[in-house]
Amino acid sequence: LGRVGLYLSALPNAKVVVIVRHPCGHIASVIAGRKTNNLAQNLALNGLGETVPAREFGMDQATLDALPLMEQLAWRWLILNELAMRQSEGNKNAMVLRYEDLCADPEKVSRQIFEFSDLPWSEQTEAFVSESTASRNESGTGYFSVKRDPLVSAMKWKTQMDSGDIDIVSQIVAKSLPGKLFGQDYS
Repeated sequence: LGRVGLYLSALPNAKVVVIVRHPCGHIASVIAGRKTNNLAQNLALNGLGETVPAREFGMDQATLDALPLMEQLAWRWLILNELAMRQSEGNKNAMVLRYEDLCADPEKVSRQIFEFSDLPWSEQTEAFVSESTASRNESGTGYFSVKRDPLVSAMKWKTQMDSGDIDIVSQIVAKSLPGKLFGQDYS
């Protein structure tokens, strides 16, 4: 996410789609992935506290490194998504969308992504989107599975996170560009 501008500069004809997941959804997923050893235990925070967005929001590396895990995850989400959105802003080859919108209407939003990317929509693509997102799908139980009910997955954080953690996250991210994508939707 922090290199979107680099990709856009290095590959000026490439299309970049930045998909921003709700911060609580992202954080709940990272915590679940760490618990099941599907994700690394280290957060790779090195240098994030020294980025322009971090400094503008009053953060520095030493403070970031000393924060509790929930706050580190919220800051990491804010900084990386803020960088991606700033670097995408005004570029006709960059598209920013909310993960939850994709989950709410997978075919419609996938078609928009394909159109934006100048890719043809095929019957095979339509069949995959339909089959992989069917709510009746029982095989989507693995952490990295792409076959699952997307809206259930997107909103799972509402039952996984307690209200105190949700408040911490919302207080950190609310005034950022990516945080504003979600308005007051932190409950």
